[in-house]
Amino acid sequence: VDQYLTIKYNFDLLLNYLKQYRVIYKQYKLISQPKEKHLLERQFVV
Repeated sequence: VDQYLTIKYNFDLLLNYLKQYRVIYKQYKLISQPKEKHLLERQFVV
């Protein structure tokens, strides 16, 4: 029973970690995207 509980606990931790990672990753993509577009536009202008 203890082993099952630790497995379930670790699994929940992993799921939470993955959710947080996805949120952070999405935010990072949103933040970094405009800069990349900006750089591309600058290259075309120059």
